[in-house]
Amino acid sequence: MWKPSGLLKRQSGEAMEKKSRRKLFYGWIIVIGCMMLSAGGGILSGVISIFVKPVSEALGVDRGLFTLYTTINLLATMLVLPAAPNLFKKYRFKTLVLSGALVTGAAIFSFSFAGNIVLFYVIAAVAGIGACFMNAVPIIILTSNWFVKNRGIATSISFSGMGISSICLSPVVSRTIINFGWQEAYRIVAIAFLAFTVPAICFLIREKPEDMGLKAYGEEESGLRTETAGSGFTRSQTVKTKAFLLFSIGIFLSSLISYGVLQHFVSYLTDIGLEPMKAAGWFSIITVVMTVSKAVTGRIYEKMGIKRACLLLSTMLFASLLILGRVDNILCLLLFIALFGLSSGLQIVPPTYMTNMFFGDRDYSANYGLITTIYYCGMAAGIQLSSYSFDYFKSYGPVWLLYAAFTAAMLILWLKAEKKAVMERKLLLHEDVALN
Repeated sequence: MWKPSGLLKRQSGEAMEKKSRRKLFYGWIIVIGCMMLSAGGGILSGVISIFVKPVSEALGVDRGLFTLYTTINLLATMLVLPAAPNLFKKYRFKTLVLSGALVTGAAIFSFSFAGNIVLFYVIAAVAGIGACFMNAVPIIILTSNWFVKNRGIATSISFSGMGISSICLSPVVSRTIINFGWQEAYRIVAIAFLAFTVPAICFLIREKPEDMGLKAYGEEESGLRTETAGSGFTRSQTVKTKAFLLFSIGIFLSSLISYGVLQHFVSYLTDIGLEPMKAAGWFSIITVVMTVSKAVTGRIYEKMGIKRACLLLSTMLFASLLILGRVDNILCLLLFIALFGLSSGLQIVPPTYMTNMFFGDRDYSANYGLITTIYYCGMAAGIQLSSYSFDYFKSYGPVWLLYAAFTAAMLILWLKAEKKAVMERKLLLHEDVALN
């Protein structure tokens, strides 16, 4: 039957639109690319912990002196971090991310030639600068650009890649150290780092959906945000609020606890009598649990709300730290891994999801940069606090109890920050926000 050309065009357009809807939104490919970037970051924060005991013994230095190289790495990242968002606006996105990955990979490889602790410090600083441009900042930029709806879920899945590298590499690194030495193990880590990050940068990530003729996921839908786009505090306003002070101290404690435990977990297990390969195996298991947790924690916050989600996860973390001193018992070890691993979303979602909820969209990238800087300070402090506690007490027991107390303080600070954020946005900006 003959049909008017206008009707044919309209039907053809509708068919193409339906076909387009059935296609996988490319933003989820971006999430996979971000997972690979965060897997590279996980090598720096996770697998490297396996080197603490063997390398410090080989160099003849205390653990506190050796782990200072990790602290220097984090401090270098922290110093560059505030400027990173502006640099990403000024220069080509992919060029910066790829340069960061190549510099970091080369630095990790260079550790294998470091024969003294001073060289470790110098190389760590270079690696820290490179890591700033290929891990947290680009991941947040990408997920913010590509997602309006389900941003919390996309962000938590993106950062869940941090555990993938530990799962894959921990047993390999431990066996390599035993059989071939720590130098060869660093070379394997460097190659793995580049294998995770470079393909993702070159073939998967695109900075903006507009670059592909697309729109952010959920951009055209209505009623998706509790606040209008562009609402909230600027960075200069944010730092003057009481909510920021409370929230940032909580963030500092959160990362201090997490990395104070994780960076010393393998060393702790070998200290209480486990063989290095078994200790690395348990580290792989805990990272599996952490990976799953980080992938779903964004959904937990969106469904349960900030208060209930923080209360649930903080209670689990508190209980795990009380159990940690008794993990020479296999049942206690399994319980610790379950509780600590499942609570690990506290280290990923609050800096991203809660920063946006508390302080708004207006200057989100800059505000997130501030919070991430504080997060890195906590990481550095936790790694060193655990090291010096062991060197002084010849045991990690006292610092595990201290971290349990810090967990309770962290929860109180975040709950107070939530109340202050609502009050201050209403008082200072005349914005009525309903934080879930």
